[in-house]
Amino acid sequence: MTTPTHVQRVGHRGSAGHEPENTLRSFENAIALGCDAAECDVRLTRDRVPVVIHDATVNSATGGNGEIRGMTLANLRTFRIGDQHIPTLAEVLACVKGRMRIILELKEKRITRDVLRVVTQADMLGDTVFSSFAHQDLWTIRVKNRHAQIGLLFSRLTRSFFRVPFIVGKAKVFGAREVHVDYHIISPELIQRAHDARVRVFAWTVNEPEDIEKLKIMGIDGIMSDYPERI
Repeated sequence: MTTPTHVQRVGHRGSAGHEPENTLRSFENAIALGCDAAECDVRLTRDRVPVVIHDATVNSATGGNGEIRGMTLANLRTFRIGDQHIPTLAEVLACVKGRMRIILELKEKRITRDVLRVVTQADMLGDTVFSSFAHQDLWTIRVKNRHAQIGLLFSRLTRSFFRVPFIVGKAKVFGAREVHVDYHIISPELIQRAHDARVRVFAWTVNEPEDIEKLKIMGIDGIMSDYPERI
C-alpha cells in the first residue's frame, strides 16, 4: 500500500503536547503548527452552553472542584487553566474559522441539539466533524441535519474477530465520511476496506514518530497527535 500524498495533521485537544489542552492558546498553536484540523471535547453547562473541556469535572484542569453539568457558564468562568479560561464552543469555532477544520467529540449524551445549534450559528457546519463513541447521537445529528459530517469513534475494545467489517459496515450505514480509530487496532486491511467504501480513516492518539511512520506506510488518511508537527 502506498503512502497518501497528504496525511491530515490533526492536533489533539488543540496541541496538548505544547499548551494546556482544549484552551484557546492550544488551538492557536495548532494553527501555527500547520494543522489541517484540531480535535476537542465538548460538554454542556447547567444553563446548556456547550463548553470545551475533556473531563466531567474542573478538578484536573483547574485544580478546583465541581462538575461541569452542575455549573452555569458564569460559575465556570471563575475557574482558570493557568492564565486562561475554559472556552465555550462558540469561542473555539471563532478561533479556528477559516483557518482549519474542527472535530468535536461529544463527551455526553443528549447534547446534540445544543452543539448543532452553536455550530450552525457560527456557519461552521462545512468545516466541522461530529465525533462520538455514542454512535446513536451521531445518527441523531444526521437526522437533524443531513449536511452534518460525522466520524464514528472506535477504541481497541472493539472485538477483534469482526473488527474490520463492523467498523466499515457501520460507517456505511451511518453515512460517515470518516472513522476515528484507536491506532493500536488499525491495520492495512481496515484502511483498504474503508477506502473501498469511500471512508477515510483517522488514527488517535499517536505521539511516537515510529508509530506515525507505520501508519503513513499503511495509507492512513489522518493522524491525531499531541505533537502534530511530528506528522
